[in-house]
Amino acid sequence: MSVWIMFPVILTIAAITVGRWFLVADSVTDRMINHAWAWNLCGLALYVAAAAAGAAQLGQRLFLCCGLMTTAVVLVLAQLAAGADPEVMLRRQKIYAAVAAVSSILTLIFSPFARNVLHVGLDEIVWTLSELPMVASGYLVAHASLRELRTAARMTKEKLTYSALLFLAVYWAAAAVVTVVRALFGVPPSHPGNVLANSSFFCVLIIATLTAIPLFTAVLTRAGLDKTGRRCRRLRPLWCDLTAAVPEVVLSRSDDGDGGAASRLYRMTVEIQDALLHLKPYMPSPAPGREAADAGHGVGDYARQIAHAIRSRAAGLRPVAPTAPFAAVATGGHDRANGLRQLLELAREWPKARADVG
Repeated sequence: MSVWIMFPVILTIAAITVGRWFLVADSVTDRMINHAWAWNLCGLALYVAAAAAGAAQLGQRLFLCCGLMTTAVVLVLAQLAAGADPEVMLRRQKIYAAVAAVSSILTLIFSPFARNVLHVGLDEIVWTLSELPMVASGYLVAHASLRELRTAARMTKEKLTYSALLFLAVYWAAAAVVTVVRALFGVPPSHPGNVLANSSFFCVLIIATLTAIPLFTAVLTRAGLDKTGRRCRRLRPLWCDLTAAVPEVVLSRSDDGDGGAASRLYRMTVEIQDALLHLKPYMPSPAPGREAADAGHGVGDYARQIAHAIRSRAAGLRPVAPTAPFAAVATGGHDRANGLRQLLELAREWPKARADVG
């Protein structure tokens, strides 16, 4: 494969790697994935740079060394997927990384001597041996994916994700076995052939897509474009007017710190509901004979009653203390999900109600 064709791949992997380092690094697994992509990116970049400079053999050797570091991380990820203790794996990862680093240094130092003097392809031997951990990793991930597909995966998205992981795990274990067998028959791993090279390239794209999904989700969350962020934006006009009318309901920001969009949505719903309870005594009483009609008319009338209550409270009028027919919207119903749905309906009607009342 031409080094120039690899530039878009390198740029894509670089974007995913940098984005994940900043936005997706909460768990041990996330950080291990980031390390694996970083070493992979480093290997690709060094290979392309060396090949472009006319030192393809050195580039291949540097790619191998970075691949050893990647394999050390992948082995840890596979054991985490199989259910290993994260604390134990963090300690084990240091051992794997040390072995990979020593192997890389020895390969870089002695490969030219072994090839030129002893006529032994030391880097090819190391490459072949590095396929053995990939076989083990593939087996562990395949077993874990099958387990999740049988017991835990319920949603279609989860089933698709674990199915893709199962396919990738089976592929890279099989590809590693094929590479070892070919090496035993005298075909070096550095010459995988078009079929194996192209299929490996395709699998890298699948892995990049899977690991980019959490990054895409994190970007949407940071931009407020996820479901929770969109709900916050829909509630904001209503929340701003209600908390301005009843500022004492605003919770102290030191109570929970910056908990993200989910925490912000919860706070907004609590403050809106508290403000509605404070405004309830100022809501105008329905005309005689209209209570049943109002109760079936919808949230629009309730929104206008709230707007009247805000204006009355701001004008210093005395509470009229009626029982508003739509007070259930203010309390949030019997559960939080139903209450949020009602508040979103109220927020949709709010701009029109506020304009009608003036």
